[in-house]
Amino acid sequence: MDRLLKEHLIDYIVTDAHNPCGRAPHAKKCAELLHRKYGEEYAECVLYKNAEKNLLK
Repeated sequence: MDRLLKEHLIDYIVTDAHNPCGRAPHAKKCAELLHRKYGEEYAECVLYKNAEKNLLK
């Protein structure tokens, strides 16, 4: 997955952890790593902006 992220081939980062008591999604750690390793702009796109664009269509 690292190669896909480096080449900006990932459009969304999501979690299927519907039960925070049983499986914590660790979304904050994931977001911090994405921002640090792949840059602010790309991280914001895969975490928020790309999904928002499709929801507003």
